[in-house]
Amino acid sequence: MKHQNFKLAYSLYVTDHEYRSSMVKCGLDSMMADFDSENIVLLACATNDSDSELVSTFVKAAHELGMELPDKDISDLWLAETTIELIESNVELPEQEIHGHFKRNLLVAYTELKKLTSVEPDLTKFTSEFGRFVEVTGVIDRYEDWRVGLSDLLQPIESSIYIRIVEKVVGLINWVSYGATTKEHLMESHRIALELLNINKQREAAEQ
Repeated sequence: MKHQNFKLAYSLYVTDHEYRSSMVKCGLDSMMADFDSENIVLLACATNDSDSELVSTFVKAAHELGMELPDKDISDLWLAETTIELIESNVELPEQEIHGHFKRNLLVAYTELKKLTSVEPDLTKFTSEFGRFVEVTGVIDRYEDWRVGLSDLLQPIESSIYIRIVEKVVGLINWVSYGATTKEHLMESHRIALELLNINKQREAAEQ
């Protein structure tokens, strides 16, 4: 739970919500739980520190607890994965801008699909094209041709599990195209990302 509290506080910081009290509370709670390393103590007493000093101490305190937190300007994937984790743990989160949250969920889905290409090479072409949609592997030219062509990339995939998840991704892209991103789109992107995270966790556990 202490790790989730630190993750929640840092997610408030990277999404520009009020974070100071949550960060200091992480230090106080950690001390109450008998974690009294140098930066934990400093964090608990950081009420009057500047914003930059507080964040720096917080990141160091998290490191002392075994957590590595990314710089704010490269935190999209961390934020996406953390948001999914916190939602699944029923942690109450402040509202995030829907389209940005949606694209971060798809970044998780892309990242997890890319991991799967090592065991299912036939996913590689689709994953690369999907990466264009999340603005990782390039830009999309002639969007309608690109969108229609996605379905053709399912043909070489043999695993029914992977076919099903790729069909969900294609379905979501078709659903969200040419319209505003809605809460329903966001929820589906969350489900897809979570399913891929679980597929990889199960695969990695089986390989150990």
